[in-house]
Amino acid sequence: HKIELNIMNSLIGSKNIEKDFENLAVKYPEIIKDVRGLGLSIGVDLCDKNTTTKIIYECQLNGLVLISLGESTLRVQPPLVITYEQMDKSIEIIEQAIKDLIDGKISDEALSIINGW
Repeated sequence: HKIELNIMNSLIGSKNIEKDFENLAVKYPEIIKDVRGLGLSIGVDLCDKNTTTKIIYECQLNGLVLISLGESTLRVQPPLVITYEQMDKSIEIIEQAIKDLIDGKISDEALSIINGW
């Protein structure tokens, strides 16, 4: 029953986190261009590669590990056992990274440190 509960929670959670990204896309349309997902596998298309790299860098500095795929897609794929609180905290970290990017607070050093797949 524990496995079934984890699967149900992940399905509910996937809708919540995808909706959170859609809300961020409305708030920051110059940064987030598209959000798509299937379950807890979510792709968030950002405006360009440098933006994606800097956001990943800032998130990692704040304890959230993300990777990119292609030129500018954030790959968001949390574990099935993620809690709602952890999902909320992840969205907070990502939003703060977006704000820091907009405010010019993320160094170009990120571009030489972070590489996607």
